[in-house]
Amino acid sequence: LPSGCIREIERICSAFLWSGTDLKSKRVKVSWKEVCRTKQEGGLGIRSLKEMAVVNILTLNWSILSAESLWVRWVQIYLIRKGSLWSIKSTTQMGSWMWKKILKHRDRAKLFYMVDVRNGLKASFWYEKWSPMGRLIEILEEGRYIEMGIKEDAKVAECTNHRKKNHRFSMLNRVELEIEKIKEKLYLEEKDISLWRNEKDIYKKEFKTSETWQVV
Repeated sequence: LPSGCIREIERICSAFLWSGTDLKSKRVKVSWKEVCRTKQEGGLGIRSLKEMAVVNILTLNWSILSAESLWVRWVQIYLIRKGSLWSIKSTTQMGSWMWKKILKHRDRAKLFYMVDVRNGLKASFWYEKWSPMGRLIEILEEGRYIEMGIKEDAKVAECTNHRKKNHRFSMLNRVELEIEKIKEKLYLEEKDISLWRNEKDIYKKEFKTSETWQVV
């Protein structure tokens, strides 16, 4: 929902909490933000619509990254194309208002998402967390990935043909080591597994709204 719509709904909910169907906002005793805190934090545990809107958008991010539905396939063909969800510029003119919302929340989604690499055909080499180093594109200085000779839109499986090099930049040598490790672990008969972090900082194969809300 648009942010203005969310604010209006929450205003009505707040007024209803204190005055019932009269909806008299002047009777409000405690701010809605305080009411929406968890019971452990002194609130009533009512979920903020603003927070739930974020969680619902993260659900769509998760679907694009993990599911194989008709909608996801359409998004991949017409909006993502040859790249990945992570590499699309936020200034793109393609897609709907909702698509731009999904792109806007990628920075939050990447804090939750990682890939358990099996055949390496799905995991983005540069943009997704698949090694203990994290998202490789973020730990290297701008443009350094070009020195590796691995394309920006490459999948992890493509690094099997990569020939190890010695670099002056130490971080690139660490990436080279990660490539050697992953070459030994690739299972060609199994698909990569998408994982999502829960409130206990454990990565699981499923997305749970309640756990994601707790983290948010």
